[in-house]
Amino acid sequence: MPLNFSQSFQLDLPKFPFPMKDIYRRIGMPENEVAQHSGVKQALEEALKIARPLIVPRGSYRFLTISRRSGNTLEFTDSPFIIRSSQVVKLLEPCPVAAFFMVTIGQSLEEKAHELTTQRDVTLGFMLDAIASETADAAADLLHRKIISNLAGRDGYQVTARFSPGYGDWPVTVQPDMLKICDGGKIGISVTESCLMIPRKSVSAVFGLKSRPV
Repeated sequence: MPLNFSQSFQLDLPKFPFPMKDIYRRIGMPENEVAQHSGVKQALEEALKIARPLIVPRGSYRFLTISRRSGNTLEFTDSPFIIRSSQVVKLLEPCPVAAFFMVTIGQSLEEKAHELTTQRDVTLGFMLDAIASETADAAADLLHRKIISNLAGRDGYQVTARFSPGYGDWPVTVQPDMLKICDGGKIGISVTESCLMIPRKSVSAVFGLKSRPV
């Protein structure tokens, strides 16, 4: 089935393993050190057990055809949105199509981490926050590198790396536009006046679809 450019698409992401290597990095201790500290190991195991049922990963994405490139700007067919970033322009240089997406793991795990921290269970709250951050990134990888990559591959495309608002020269102030393009509200995401996504454990990004080498 060819790629559909007429609308955004929302989906419940399948359950996936915790990205343990990234979680260890986030908490600042490699796996072998955690194994040697019974208190840390126990706290992490408890945090993982708490976190699993609280994670509800959802994603929303949309494809747009690139219609015009000029300097540090990109324009699109069927959308008034303009990207102004030399870094994004360079990333998408070989691409006729851009994919925009948002993912979130929901609010529950973030709220639980905050609750435990305010109750002075700082270690467990810290562990939950680390798990939430890395799991949101893993959900973004799943949508980007597997789900959309597989869709694109059927049409003869391969995906580029992704680029998120707020990095490099692409300002975070585009988040409201990203929300509109992706219909992020349909998966429970909103954007504050300061352009932060709610739930905080959410990711937005753009990447390109380029022709696969023959």
